[in-house]
Amino acid sequence: MFSFYEIILLFFIYGFIGWLWEIILTLFEYKKFINRGFLIGPLLPIYGCGGLIGTLLFTNMYNNSPLNIVPKIILVFIMTSIICSILEYFTSWLMENLFHNRWWDYSKMKYNLNGRICLLCSLGFGAGCTAALAIINPFIRNTIDLIGLTSNNIKGIDLLLIFIFIIDITVSFKIINNLKHISDNVSEDNTEKITSIVKKTIISNYNILYRRIIESFPNMQIQNRLSLLRNRILEEQKKLEKATYKLDVKRTRIKELEKELKKQKGNPITNKIKELLNK
Repeated sequence: MFSFYEIILLFFIYGFIGWLWEIILTLFEYKKFINRGFLIGPLLPIYGCGGLIGTLLFTNMYNNSPLNIVPKIILVFIMTSIICSILEYFTSWLMENLFHNRWWDYSKMKYNLNGRICLLCSLGFGAGCTAALAIINPFIRNTIDLIGLTSNNIKGIDLLLIFIFIIDITVSFKIINNLKHISDNVSEDNTEKITSIVKKTIISNYNILYRRIIESFPNMQIQNRLSLLRNRILEEQKKLEKATYKLDVKRTRIKELEKELKKQKGNPITNKIKELLNK
């Protein structure tokens, strides 16, 4: 098992591995280098968190499970796929609510959930976490022991990485927050138009750090106060239409029951029964 300072180091290692993985994917898809993620540096925190979750929750189970290797790998794969999918969904929801932007969208991919997660990516996370437990973590453990890094050495590395990480987060969040202000100044309520105008504005008038965000998330959907208000109005309209439909169905049913009641009142057999009951 890893010590506290080694676990912190793992976060940065897996964040960097995730960044490399995303770089490779974008090289194949867009045929060019794209610095992925909302941070400036080569780190994707969601991968770091995923690697830590898999390590902390499943290391003991993986190492000490009485199951054979194949069912053990399948079990870890399924469980980590589910947990990492929840993490990705929550991250997408949180960032959208904080910055009014949909940073990634899987709506065009099969078996997606609200465009925030999809089956293919979930399986990829599961495969990555399984590989981390079976291959990467033991390799890191052996490398630390081979190099002879002490707790103080690792602590020093952690402090340096945390310092750089805090600076990166501060600068990156300032850029993203400014991006929110730029979008709020656009007098449009259509997400596609807002996204197009903001992207053109940033490419024409802002520095490379802002342009990097646009390139990093090519499928980003940018919103502003007007578009959010418009979306709320549309949601309320849908609720009203749904409620109106239900009310119309109930009214139709009441009319049918009233017709049935009138038929029963005019039925001679019914009337005869009433007469017998009244005697």
